[in-house]
Amino acid sequence: MFIFGLEMDNYDFLLKTAKSYGLGGVIIFPRNLASLEEFNAQIDTLEDQSGTPLIVAVDQEGGEVNRLEGEIPSFPSMSHFSRNQDKHGLRQFARTTAKHLKKLGINTNFAPVCDVLTNPANKLMASRSFGSNPELVADYACLLIEEFSSLGIVTSAKHFPGLGSASLDPHICTATSGISRNEFERIHWLPFARAVEADVPMVMTTHVVATELDSGSMATFSSAVVRDCLRTRLGFEGVVITDDLCMGAVAGDFNPGERALKALAAGHDMVMYCHNPEDQKNAFSEVINSLDTGRIDQTRTSESLKRIARLKGRL
Repeated sequence: MFIFGLEMDNYDFLLKTAKSYGLGGVIIFPRNLASLEEFNAQIDTLEDQSGTPLIVAVDQEGGEVNRLEGEIPSFPSMSHFSRNQDKHGLRQFARTTAKHLKKLGINTNFAPVCDVLTNPANKLMASRSFGSNPELVADYACLLIEEFSSLGIVTSAKHFPGLGSASLDPHICTATSGISRNEFERIHWLPFARAVEADVPMVMTTHVVATELDSGSMATFSSAVVRDCLRTRLGFEGVVITDDLCMGAVAGDFNPGERALKALAAGHDMVMYCHNPEDQKNAFSEVINSLDTGRIDQTRTSESLKRIARLKGRL
């Protein structure tokens, strides 16, 4: 149920975790590919110890979110393709990127961005979003899901319930959105609903407080958002994963373990810690202890493990 960033000083922890409990997967950054031979050996060993395939993931969106620059050919931002109505170019991006990801041993791309850009002041999503037209965003997002899937790369629609109306960057602080539930349903959820219809295997939530969906909790910790909106309203049956729980939006409010526990209690199947090995260790330890004390519901955990097993069957 954990995705961890793979760092120089946490490999022994990941190895021990994989051997004792199994491991969900790892997220990759440029630091991991200094030696491709060493990287592949680490992944092979972790998989052997875990007993199941690992989700080996990256954020390779194109444009400014191009984590593996130098390893994979660079492509323009998603706004470029939609602005120029260039579906052929978008297909080339997906096919070329998928081919190179597979060569590197990466099987999951945390894309496409399904956020509908309705707030002109939203600089974070200005180039990453396909735009302000929800039908167009849905069309282009589903094209990416189809192309990556056809070449064996798992995708993840993000960032539910939608970041396009917010103005703050959750990497730094908590983003907020005060738009109505009706506006979320009509505009911001349309691309996610289409992605669900296209059989996207994962959906990633975001650290946004959508006051008209849940005034008391950000989406990451909100069962109203994860269970009521995503599961019940949109009918999503795949794996729901958090965005990085080391981001500034969540790092100041709760300790690492509490973040994981609250996200899992809200209905997430997987939690992600991209950085900070000590945070990773503390979060994992607290979740294990909570299983023993009954704070985490065993039945719901079993449901998540079944979804994760189905996802891993696609790798």
